[in-house]
Amino acid sequence: MNTKIFISAALFMGASLFANAQDKFQVTKAIDADGKPVFEFSNENDYYAFFIDEESQAKINEENFIYLGPDNTSRFLDIWDGTVSFIDAEGNNAQANGSGYSNVKVGSAGWSGIGIRIAGKPFDFSGITENYTFHMSVKSTSTQPLSVGVVTFPGPKGVEESYKIQFAAETVGDEYKNFGDFPRDGQWYNIDIPMSFLIDKFDTDFSKAKAFDKSNSLFMMFGAKADEVFGFGEVFFYGPHKTRTAVSDIAADVNVENAEIFNLLGSKVSVSEAKAKKGIYIAKTANGTQKILF
Repeated sequence: MNTKIFISAALFMGASLFANAQDKFQVTKAIDADGKPVFEFSNENDYYAFFIDEESQAKINEENFIYLGPDNTSRFLDIWDGTVSFIDAEGNNAQANGSGYSNVKVGSAGWSGIGIRIAGKPFDFSGITENYTFHMSVKSTSTQPLSVGVVTFPGPKGVEESYKIQFAAETVGDEYKNFGDFPRDGQWYNIDIPMSFLIDKFDTDFSKAKAFDKSNSLFMMFGAKADEVFGFGEVFFYGPHKTRTAVSDIAADVNVENAEIFNLLGSKVSVSEAKAKKGIYIAKTANGTQKILF
């Protein structure tokens, strides 16, 4: 009994990117002609982040930031059956900075996927309302489909439901609906999908359906062809700021000298790197794993 929202992409054939409209999804170039990022962070918004680089996260006030990504305690990044590998990320990310992004290479299993698995306290998505937007940055030259899903429980109708949206020139599979794609030219693009669009088309209302234990809060699938590469950067929901303590579970006092430190993209970093760049990190010690603030 779960609700699955699939956001998929395949071969781009359109002449232009999607128009900006409140109730429509849009695909836009992530970096403008002057080399500056198109997406601007604002502390008038809250950010429910699955993946985000350090420099981007540092632009967001603590009270505006809710981390949903892997912490190696209650949420884990799973590579499904070893079907992909993470390879070196070269060059700048979609925010035109060098603080990293995720680069995934597809294996030879004939399918591929990763997921952020909830294995502890269920996370409540009900703060993500109809005036929020799902945002991710992506680049690739592959013509393979890219699928992104957010899993919730229970479904709005109380039964298992599967919603599949496809960005493609042609429909791939009987269960997909064709909406379009992002250009496959190896450049960074932002994909933004308003919750109002998902609610209108699929009744995907997080006030009715919340994340649950022992499932993937977010998953991605990268097609079936071996050696294809996809880069993705920030992945989050954003919307109007609500007054609350968003990061109350950040540890106040952790001895980091003997800890393993990970950034919010899941990459291991040194203590000196974390101190230099500041922001929220994951510290893994003999006593467990905690979020810490440098």
